[in-house]
Amino acid sequence: MTKISNILCFNSKKITDKFCSLSLGDAMENDQKHGKEVEKPEDIIDDIVDRLDNLHDNLVKDASMVGQARDAYKAIKPIWVTLGDTSTEDPDVAEIYAGSINALISNRDYFKFIGDSYQPISRSLGSISSSSDFMVSATNATASFIIHRSSFPIVNWLQPVDQEVRERTREGLLKLDTSLAKTYDEIWEILYGTRSDPERGSLYLIRQVFDGFFNILAPDDKVRQSEFWKPKKEPKIDEITRSERILYAAHNRIKDIAKAKLLIDSSEHMLQVYKALNRAHERGLVDQEKARTTLKEMQSIIESWVNALFYS
Repeated sequence: MTKISNILCFNSKKITDKFCSLSLGDAMENDQKHGKEVEKPEDIIDDIVDRLDNLHDNLVKDASMVGQARDAYKAIKPIWVTLGDTSTEDPDVAEIYAGSINALISNRDYFKFIGDSYQPISRSLGSISSSSDFMVSATNATASFIIHRSSFPIVNWLQPVDQEVRERTREGLLKLDTSLAKTYDEIWEILYGTRSDPERGSLYLIRQVFDGFFNILAPDDKVRQSEFWKPKKEPKIDEITRSERILYAAHNRIKDIAKAKLLIDSSEHMLQVYKALNRAHERGLVDQEKARTTLKEMQSIIESWVNALFYS
């Protein structure tokens, strides 16, 4: 029996009735030997990754410089407010003041030019995510015709992100607390917008969202007055567990009984995923695949709760 990766042999007249031990990669190499220029897909992917990595590096550095410049101007604004309220009879001082105002105007015009020039590039960059999502789907589809699904080298966190669901989740969090929604946004800004250990920062932030979310849904005083709370032993007699918060929130905040039961039944899994978030505190490098799989799972959990809370 031939391997799944093998393909049928062809000749110029008919398909032979015998299998060849020729892989798809070998077939491409044969094409190259016969004068056909065929690039290996892994080489193409390496080239794409290198180009995107360089682009990402430059964008992160540029964003840091832009952010630093923005903060500098915000910092000097109060000084200019004070200067504007100050009187002087010295013409030299007035001339220095006017010259600095002209410099501010020139900088504003320059930054406007930079911003206007960047817009076309920004629109082009907007297609990067959609094109990569397409290739993930295309890879998945192509592989399904050739190898068994259980052998797919596609991990969960690589699946395309549903931006509409993410935005709807953000809007739901915004209804609860502005800072909670901002922290949720920050997760993805850190994950995709930085290069220094992005997974660690994102794991920490999504845990903050989780805790903040349930602290709002299940306040301390309400939980302690409920049937779901039990006094603890000294010295933490008033402690509230995450499990107690989840039970309180599901029974008291989710109107759809079926969805509430589903969320309760999945609470143990949710707490196990929460424990996985502790990788943010581990020393050494964070395992990228495990970290991003955990992030994806926790994102799905938060989405489910927000959906049950606001969109049932």
